[in-house]
Amino acid sequence: AASLRPLNMWLVRRFGFVAPIFWGRWWCPLLPRGDVELNTVYGAVLELPRIDNPTDEQVAEWHQRYMDAVVNVFESYKGQFGFGARRLEIL
Repeated sequence: AASLRPLNMWLVRRFGFVAPIFWGRWWCPLLPRGDVELNTVYGAVLELPRIDNPTDEQVAEWHQRYMDAVVNVFESYKGQFGFGARRLEIL
């Protein structure tokens, strides 16, 4: 996790994204681990407009709306899963 941060930052600078590293079951690392509870929740639908040539401001606006929606989902459900006192930090 923290020890992989320098590698992650290098990948972001070099390629513009980070390839996720999965591990789960030994025979299929994409499946979740059996000893960890997996919960799924849904938030309100965020309908995005089709903008052929968006400005930087439009991209920033819709990105912020998406991030606000993610935070709202976390805040709405965190108490049900024992994270009531936690604050979501998006890097």
